Amino acid sequence: AEVHGLAIGGFPRHGVVIERENQGQRDLSFQSYIKHNYIGIDPTGHEARPNGSRGVMVNRGHGWLEGNVLSGNGRSGAFFDSQGATVISNRIGVAAFDDTPVANGASGLFIGERTAGYGSASVERNVIAHNREFGIALAPRSFTVVRDNRMFANGAGLDIGLDGPTLESSSYEKPPAPVIAGAHFDGMTTTITGHVAEIPGWISAKAYAVDVYSNDDLLGQGERYLGQTTVASDGTFTFIHAGDLRGQAINATAAFSITFFYEYSISSSSEFSRAVDVN
Repeated sequence: AEVHGLAIGGFPRHGVVIERENQGQRDLSFQSYIKHNYIGIDPTGHEARPNGSRGVMVNRGHGWLEGNVLSGNGRSGAFFDSQGATVISNRIGVAAFDDTPVANGASGLFIGERTAGYGSASVERNVIAHNREFGIALAPRSFTVVRDNRMFANGAGLDIGLDGPTLESSSYEKPPAPVIAGAHFDGMTTTITGHVAEIPGWISAKAYAVDVYSNDDLLGQGERYLGQTTVASDGTFTFIHAGDLRGQAINATAAFSITFFYEYSISSSSEFSRAVDVN
């Protein structure tokens, strides 16, 4: 199934629904592509034309959203209660051609835990801003990799569990956020150092990478993506940026490999770390 190149707005409930069938049985092989649409916004890409509930509701198979504007809807821009989700290069909560606010009434994006067991969901290279609740809301066990997005001015940023920031965690369902120890400019480069905790056990979580962002202030939600660095075996990391980041605040997310009973592994991101100023 593919929905491509339409302006979908003004409907009393969802703009697009991919629904399950057969008394709730879910078909993993079913993949829907929703690409290059304006959903909740008018054909000019500038004025809200709200759908009463969610812009996109995916309730079956794997939903692939790419290159859409998902803005102005009554609730979330997109909501997944399905086996899989790929959300890439969309504009969520903003106009089509600039960052004018066209907010969704709830979160920009919500991914539910039914994605668990079918591979990681992916949220990459999106602009997510001005949404009334979370920019990205993830259910525990949604196992979603979040990286290289630009997020700002949402009610809150990236949240797992819809319970606000959790900087320390001992559960694989909500991998612990990294801790930034320092961010220092030496006259040529800015060096950012820190560490990430590991969760051992039959279901273990070990960080393999950290994604680093800069922000205008300490409350930033991941405004500018700086890049990714690997995590050493002892949990420490170092990120070097070729330039002066003084006056900006740095935060980061960690990408974890979660292993179940020493056999099956899946990737998932943490929430954002506490931000620190560059000195």
